[in-house]
Amino acid sequence: MTNFNSLDNQAQKNAIESVRNSDDFKAIVSEVLYEDIVVDTVDIFKSTNIEPIFDFNEKEQYIRFEGIIRSKAIKEVFGFEDVSLIQFSFDDVSVVFRDKETNEDEESKINEWYTKTCDELTRKNNESYNAMLSDDSIIEYITTQEILFAEDGTLLLGDI
Repeated sequence: MTNFNSLDNQAQKNAIESVRNSDDFKAIVSEVLYEDIVVDTVDIFKSTNIEPIFDFNEKEQYIRFEGIIRSKAIKEVFGFEDVSLIQFSFDDVSVVFRDKETNEDEESKINEWYTKTCDELTRKNNESYNAMLSDDSIIEYITTQEILFAEDGTLLLGDI
């Protein structure tokens, strides 16, 4: 067993891939990403009643939301006083107005805002996700955690 810096170049590449593909490292990345997304969600929606739904992997990256925001948060986020409730259900947005008369302009603005918000958060968190999976980040993780490898760069014991 040896530390990362003692490995030859090819073994270091193998070590990086071994860590990147390990279930333990993937779980750490997911946990950090989840915490960041939850903080963003509360900041944006001004509510803890919204649950982020997300996936970041090689094939797809998205963030959507599920939950309800009510009058106070709606006024704070949008400035609308005639909207009593907005329900987010992945890609569907339902708007309930106080006077039961639909305001198509406000409903359109809410839908546009939701699409834009989802896209911006996806882009921001995808950048974080990719940064956490970069070789430099993984090397930093390996050295701070003092992970040991076999001479060919495979993880010892299979887990971090």
